[in-house]
Amino acid sequence: MYPRCIGNTMQSFQVAESGSPSRRPWNQIQQLELRMHTECWQGSWESSWELPFRLIPPSVTSLVICLPHYRDVFDSEMECQRAKIDIAPAVLGQLTSLVLVCEWGPRHIVTLLQHCSNLETFRLEFGHTSYADKLLLNELDNSDPMIRRVQVEGGIQLPKLHTLQVYDGGESPILFLQWIKTPALRFLDLETTGWSGAHESIYPNWTEALDDFVTRSGCARSIQYLRLASHSRSGCHGSQRSLNEKTGPFLSSLSSLKYLTITHLPIVPVLLTDFQNIEDPWNHGWLPQLQFLQFLHCWERYPSLNFDQLLIWLRKRGRQAPCWINVEEYVDDIKKAENHLRTIAELLRVELGISFCVSPGSQVRFAQSFIRSSPF
Repeated sequence: MYPRCIGNTMQSFQVAESGSPSRRPWNQIQQLELRMHTECWQGSWESSWELPFRLIPPSVTSLVICLPHYRDVFDSEMECQRAKIDIAPAVLGQLTSLVLVCEWGPRHIVTLLQHCSNLETFRLEFGHTSYADKLLLNELDNSDPMIRRVQVEGGIQLPKLHTLQVYDGGESPILFLQWIKTPALRFLDLETTGWSGAHESIYPNWTEALDDFVTRSGCARSIQYLRLASHSRSGCHGSQRSLNEKTGPFLSSLSSLKYLTITHLPIVPVLLTDFQNIEDPWNHGWLPQLQFLQFLHCWERYPSLNFDQLLIWLRKRGRQAPCWINVEEYVDDIKKAENHLRTIAELLRVELGISFCVSPGSQVRFAQSFIRSSPF
């Protein structure tokens, strides 16, 4: 729907008298969805921006906002920067759950988040890769006073946020982490639609960006669930900017991690972790609470399916709490590897108390959609 249509509908709810005692009045609703996606947008955003957002009642604690595509609304970046998502700070301050679909760049996102002090769950979906990444990169050195202040402060403080999901937009999930701090984070889910070569030298290394985010937030000991994914196979052919030999030491800092899923990202460099160089000041051991480990299509850039390095990696980790491991790959002839896999599975069970399963990959879409559901 258009913003004006949504606004008119919301106004009608405001003035309508309740015909049923069981119907909740408009000013008492707690959940609201505003979806403005349309492929046949007409008119400018400025002519209708005010209506839908200023009419959100202060009782709302769970809000979904789907903004229209950048290319359907704006002719230039200047128009996009001038646009307003005018939600009252008092309304934003009451939110505990926010879903935002926005490819308009970080300025609009930051403008909203700076008032969301009670937010507990946040799901952010960027739109078209070229628009989202272009706007994000253009605002890295933005002269806007608010952006500068956020950069100086090391990100917007979201003290109660325990669940963060960021999807789509090429490298946007990783770039976005620099704008926020989440000291209470328990659930982190990042998914990219692929790799862009246009600004490759500017994009940060995934491991370094994650380590910086976790360090600034102070959430290394609170994260229990981590999912890192590329939506396509190109992630496995990406570069050392995704996962590398530094990823193991980073994961070792997450001492409360229980669930780890990696999808379409190169896992073999991670398996080369030198455990002797990992220092744990709290002497927790390496991922002592890990219960579920899943690698989905992470060996695709390698000529053969060889899990010997995985066995060595797990042996170096030692015997910890019981853990279930699932590996999913497109295997041309899994029968050839059946005996080898059975041997590895038995060794892991006897030596380390690990349940090990390999599947041929037919359920990858189901697995990805299933683990998107937050356990918190």
